[in-house]
Amino acid sequence: MNDFSYLNPKPMFDWANEREYIRMLKEDDLLEPPWTHDPILSTFRFCNVYREEDRVTRWIKRNVREPFLTNPNLWFMLVIARVINWPDTIEDFIRTNGWPVRGYSDQCSAILSEVMEGRKSHGEKVYTGAYMVRAESNTRQPWYSFPKSRYLTDVVFRKVWDNLENLQRTSHESIETFSSGLTDCYGIGPFIAYQTAVDLTWCRGWLDSAPDLETYAKIGPGTRRGLNRLAGREVTAAPSEKQLLAEATYIHSIQADYLAPHMQSIRLSDITNCLCETDKYLRVKNGEGSPRSKYVFGRGY
Repeated sequence: MNDFSYLNPKPMFDWANEREYIRMLKEDDLLEPPWTHDPILSTFRFCNVYREEDRVTRWIKRNVREPFLTNPNLWFMLVIARVINWPDTIEDFIRTNGWPVRGYSDQCSAILSEVMEGRKSHGEKVYTGAYMVRAESNTRQPWYSFPKSRYLTDVVFRKVWDNLENLQRTSHESIETFSSGLTDCYGIGPFIAYQTAVDLTWCRGWLDSAPDLETYAKIGPGTRRGLNRLAGREVTAAPSEKQLLAEATYIHSIQADYLAPHMQSIRLSDITNCLCETDKYLRVKNGEGSPRSKYVFGRGY
């Protein structure tokens, strides 16, 4: 059995306990800020402890996951939803009957592209920068000069749909196999593939009973930095993904020793997010820099 005595998970759980308490106070309409005496948490914007509490995820739950739960193409709708990640744009897809409920035809592709270009021409927001899609770097590819909307609809989404049989099957098997299959699709990176898989873990009959629900997670750069800090390593250290996943799984397994009474159990997928946010928090605390965004009252949860 691995010895993880070198890990100090307390800073992460201290952050998580306070961050969730702030969210709970924010949602109490009777209370106004400040909701914390922590100057870092009151100044900068941090993600929620529980991804299910994020504003966009709440919207996707209500408007995509729940109404299309039994649709065999739910996984594909979630790919599109996470690539765009902006509720107003997705709502426009649905309103114009462009949502790929039955399949992904040329007509459907054209409708999605038209919606995105229409929003752009009116100066409206189309996407968020939360989940980035790999851009084409080969100047010889015919779609190198495509506008982003057409690149997404004609190339990225089309190539995902071309893998229909494999992805539809693995969307009921395991988080790792589905994420891996989606990452193999053109333009889809490992982070967005994993986040789509995480959405499916909240969908009954899909990946909610995946055998690797609490043993597999994608370790991104922020999670790695957070683990390095808790392990006392150089922030830039690059342990193997296997070691990092083992450390994150261990932290997940001992959470009951650190969670405050107001906390619910934290999924492994949320533990990895918390590690990323802890890195951001400790970066400020140690005088190494600051997050990109400051907290704006009334925005988010």
